[in-house]
Amino acid sequence: GVRTMEDLAARHAGLQRAAERGRKLILDLMQSAQREHVTTALFSLAIRKNPPAVVIDCAAALPPAFLQYPEPPPPVPDKKAIAAALKAGIEVPGAHAEQAVRLDIR
Repeated sequence: GVRTMEDLAARHAGLQRAAERGRKLILDLMQSAQREHVTTALFSLAIRKNPPAVVIDCAAALPPAFLQYPEPPPPVPDKKAIAAALKAGIEVPGAHAEQAVRLDIR
């Protein structure tokens, strides 16, 4: 049958989780066997160190130099309020309503 994008996205996420579980299992097995490398006819596996990851223990204790202060987001037009005003016959400077057409096939 026809698959929706949601079905495909869910399936993709499921496959990614399964692949991640498989990788974790192989890593655990290689570590318990104390093997850094495994070579097969099809591929070779190797345990590699990831780059060191930063772990924040307490954000409140960080010096200000290590904090980012994001700019507040700019205001965005409230299209629902503008649409309601235009529908009620109120002019809104800087905005207008447009009636588009589409082909409807049933």
